[in-house]
Amino acid sequence: MMKKTLKHKLKDKSFCLIIDEATDPLSRPLVALLAVTTTDTWVLELDEIQEMTATNIELFIRKSLEYYEIPFKKITVLVSDGAPVCCKLGKTLQSVSILRHKLSTKFKAQKKSQIKAQNSN
Repeated sequence: MMKKTLKHKLKDKSFCLIIDEATDPLSRPLVALLAVTTTDTWVLELDEIQEMTATNIELFIRKSLEYYEIPFKKITVLVSDGAPVCCKLGKTLQSVSILRHKLSTKFKAQKKSQIKAQNSN
């Protein structure tokens, strides 16, 4: 499937993101990134990576998500067999979630203040 078509299909979906690392027959490190919904599975990326570190894999994933224009809030579950990758991405996703919650709370409070001010007039 062409990347542009896949980009369009993923636009409104929430999904599980699966990351798997491996080496090819020439011992080159590879990373596979899959998106899984209740009905479909797509290979987003399968590419060689310089060095198999949590930081490099996080960068690989971020670039893929940026290309496909996928916000973190669309990822319902993150699956990886590499503990360092899970920990690093978990912290990233957690900080995004905390920020989103803080902003949401702030905007709700502002909205309540505006409504209260309008009702007072």
